[in-house]
Amino acid sequence: MNKLHFPATRWAKALAGAFAFAVLLSGCQMVQELLDKPGKPRDNKTILQIAANDRNFTALAAAVLKTGLDPVLNGTTQLTVFAPNNEAFSKLPAPFNSAQSIAHISDAGQIETLRTILLYHVLAGEVKAADVKSGPAQTQKPAPNNTIYLSKNGKKIFINGNTNVIRADIDATNGVIHAIDMVLMFPTQNIVQIASGNPAFSALVTAVVKTGLAGTLGGNGDFTVFAPTNEAFSKLPHPFNNAANINNITDARQIDFLRNVLRYHVIAPARVFSTDLTEGLMVGTVLGAEPKLTFSLRGGPTVKGKSNTSPSKIGPANLLATNGVVHVIDQVLLP
Repeated sequence: MNKLHFPATRWAKALAGAFAFAVLLSGCQMVQELLDKPGKPRDNKTILQIAANDRNFTALAAAVLKTGLDPVLNGTTQLTVFAPNNEAFSKLPAPFNSAQSIAHISDAGQIETLRTILLYHVLAGEVKAADVKSGPAQTQKPAPNNTIYLSKNGKKIFINGNTNVIRADIDATNGVIHAIDMVLMFPTQNIVQIASGNPAFSALVTAVVKTGLAGTLGGNGDFTVFAPTNEAFSKLPHPFNNAANINNITDARQIDFLRNVLRYHVIAPARVFSTDLTEGLMVGTVLGAEPKLTFSLRGGPTVKGKSNTSPSKIGPANLLATNGVVHVIDQVLLP
């Protein structure tokens, strides 16, 4: 993100007044707690009014005012807002990490970035937790990369694999709020770009280039890729054990073998997040319906290839790309 500085605007002044009012009410113990129970009516308050009066959403309220989105969240159009709490904002770099820092942003580029991020949290229409279905949902962020991916696992709801809905169905006059524990960030790189930017994947990137799969995994589509690290490749026999040796392969049979191994690491067309996995799930790959990958959730998510003697740990998981999702694994999957 660009560095953030900006002349004070009427939103900053309005925010300062809102903070002073909130502090006064808090000092008088008059600030109402905003969600005693899921689904409790919010006394005819709009989405913005709920956020502005909830001490858990002060950073979100500040961001809405700073970016000029208050007419949208204070209007009559029905919306669904996935609302990051203050703890979620605190995980961001300054000046996006607190209400006070956000209020002092003066850089136009940073304000526009923040506005785009906020719109990535908003869906058209009211979607209650009971109506959430696993799959893609288009947000109010301008295209491209304006889709979030919902996973419903029992009563739990996850977004883009890593974000939890921690408080659902906060009713407002203009829609519904679902509180979340992370700020949602839309992807800006495709799968190949993510791998190429991480030195831990140099063997994988070299293998993808050697086998002619870079164009596919860098193109349009919905791919789920299980990405072995360099350490994972080091467990394979020569010449598949490191980037330098893979780069020097000239034998067509070895290249074909490596291509099939890589295809066994890809599920398409689909974005399968770790929160979509179930115990014992078996899934075919781009290599074919058979052999399948087998997943387990015991002790953390794992994936096992048919010819592997033990499963591979999945982690970090759910690296969102513009054309799919990447899961890091510690073994090369063998068909």
